[in-house]
Formats: sequence, C-alpha cells, structure tokens
Amino acid sequence: PGEKETHHEREAAGVASAPRPGGGARLRRRFGHGVMKKMMGYCGISEKEMTSTRNYPYMSSRTLAKLWVGTYWSYYRETNSRSAWARGLYAHPLNSFIDRGLSTPTRSKPGWYPGGGYNVQNDGGVVLSSNGHYVVTVMSSACGQYGKLANLVRAIDGVHADMVP
Repeated sequence: PGEKETHHEREAAGVASAPRPGGGARLRRRFGHGVMKKMMGYCGISEKEMTSTRNYPYMSSRTLAKLWVGTYWSYYRETNSRSAWARGLYAHPLNSFIDRGLSTPTRSKPGWYPGGGYNVQNDGGVVLSSNGHYVVTVMSSACGQYGKLANLVRAIDGVHADMVP
C-alpha cells in the first residue's frame, strides 16, 4: 500500500490476471529462474520434484499444491509489504475454472496449453471459504472443458464442506 508499482510487477500482474499461453515463459526468459527457485525453497520443493525445460516447469499436482500452500502462507500468514498487492493479482483471473466454479471468493492462477502434444488445462489456488481457507489444484487433459472442470471443483468444494463443519 502506498508503494509505487515497478515495471516488473506490472509485467507479472499482466501474466497473473490475464494469462495466455507463453506468459510464464516470457517471465522466465525476462527474469530467470531465481524467483521460482526461491519459492521452491520456501515451499520445501526439491529440484527433482519440479524439473523444467527452457520455458515451462514440469511438476506433479502434489508439487503444484505445495506451491499454493506456500503461496497461501506468504500472502496470508507470513505477510510483507507486497502481500496484499500480490493477493489481488489472483482475484478473478481469466480462464480460471476454480474461480468460475465456486461462488466463494478465490485466489487462483490457471494455466493451459492447447495442442502441441500437451492439450492441458490446469488451475490452482486458495479458496477463501467461510469455514476455513484451503488450497485446491487440478491438472487435467480437459483443455477448454470449463463446465466439466468447474463441476469437478464444485465436487471438491462439497467434500471440503462435508469434512469441515
């Protein structure tokens, strides 16, 4: 609050709020792997758990969930002067089936890659539930099938509601 947003932050904000294929790769080319390595360390993720090509990281859904637990922790628990700004980047992102599927506020970041041998649609984030915030991540080969993926997220939310009074 009250701090001037840097050029780097504006560029990251564009990728977070209106993602499109290649956005993450542009950020990695521009800023390197250091930020992600720092986050991996914070989340207890080894290099073996998250390998990468020149442009994209490869990880399991469990590793993606670990990244989001760390993101939640840094944005809501161990906060700093930029936490509120960063949380805002993930409010109502374009193409998030987590955000579309739930009426509860979320902070999420989708990713997709249609064609090219991948055809993936992934999403991860924090659900700001009234009975306890929680992390949800989904990695799928259901690219563009927003209705089905939103239904899946609603089912996960229903299980969470049944588990937590």
